[in-house]
Amino acid sequence: MGECFHPEAPSRLISPYFNAILSVYSLDEARAFIQRSFGNFLQTEGKQRKQIEAANLEADARRLMTEYKETASADAQEISVS
Repeated sequence: MGECFHPEAPSRLISPYFNAILSVYSLDEARAFIQRSFGNFLQTEGKQRKQIEAANLEADARRLMTEYKETASADAQEISVS
């Protein structure tokens, strides 16, 4: 079977793709191509996770601001009544 980048990678999944890449590129070029492609994939995944985390943090900040405003309004009303 074709060479895999990871010894535990299932060769039945890797081999057809790897062989197709090897039909176009040398082994070194194929490795570089796959590393670049996988790097781009990881970058995209990381960016998506950061965007989700940022959205969650923004929602938390909005919720905290709303709670703070409600508490401040209640405190102000209590002070004015006293």
